[in-house]
Amino acid sequence: MKKFIFTLFGSLLGLNAETSTSEATSPLIHLDDVEKIQVLAKVILREEYGKFDEYLNVLKSSDSSHVDYDGESYQNPYAVEVDHSAHGFEQLFLFKTYYETSHIEMIDWVGEEDEDQFVNFLNTQLARHNFKKLSLAKWNTTSDALLSDPNLEAGDYIIEQFRFFSEELSKVGFELLFINNDSDQYFPFVVTKHDYHRINGLTISSISVQKNIP
Repeated sequence: MKKFIFTLFGSLLGLNAETSTSEATSPLIHLDDVEKIQVLAKVILREEYGKFDEYLNVLKSSDSSHVDYDGESYQNPYAVEVDHSAHGFEQLFLFKTYYETSHIEMIDWVGEEDEDQFVNFLNTQLARHNFKKLSLAKWNTTSDALLSDPNLEAGDYIIEQFRFFSEELSKVGFELLFINNDSDQYFPFVVTKHDYHRINGLTISSISVQKNIP
């Protein structure tokens, strides 16, 4: 499973965990990118940021093109020249926040893989902030109306779901944001309004943080 998820993000970001080793070059990640993605990771991971920082330190201390960590081999974006130089770092960020800690969800453009996938994700994130679950009564009515609409096309339902819960979260002090990496997947996550102002519009190479649905 871990190999599958890593390969998935590799394909999204133009990398492969098993690409051949190449000669080490000068660091390809600009310091400002590192600082920005550290801020983003701290906001999203919160008390679990140490897991990300631990691996970051492993990368920094290695001159190897690949680094073995926690049973997996990762490309080292500090040492390896790849077509999209910063993607290795972004790949690490998505891998750590999605797979290892589930602070970011991944939803395909056509909609949820499992029923209530998005709502369950939101409630899990709110619980991490010691906040109560969202009331679904109003959404259930909205959902029924959407599903009975003959003009509803593939991908429309999940967008309306994003819009609805974005408004609901905003009412109780949270914001729904997205990681945009120009893929066919949505990467939503939840932050407090305070943290929202720290990271909204943040751009790091080919990924960006945005409130509007990508």
